[in-house]
Amino acid sequence: MATTAAVLEKRRLNINLSPAARTEVTRLAEHSSRSITELVRLALSLLKVVMNETERGHKLIVTTEEGKPLKELVIPGL
Repeated sequence: MATTAAVLEKRRLNINLSPAARTEVTRLAEHSSRSITELVRLALSLLKVVMNETERGHKLIVTTEEGKPLKELVIPGL
């Protein structure tokens, strides 16, 4: 069972999504066998990696299994 301090640290977050975005979030959660909460936490963790590496001047690249670059991951505004 969670401690009282741990429960107090968690805060509910409400977000507004378009119907298309909501459908996609639900599809991704089901496809990955994660809850929407877990999916959002994962997305935030990945965004943190992207931001940290971008700040260091690094690029994030999707490659084939052999290491051939396919595309660069870019988030506008970072």
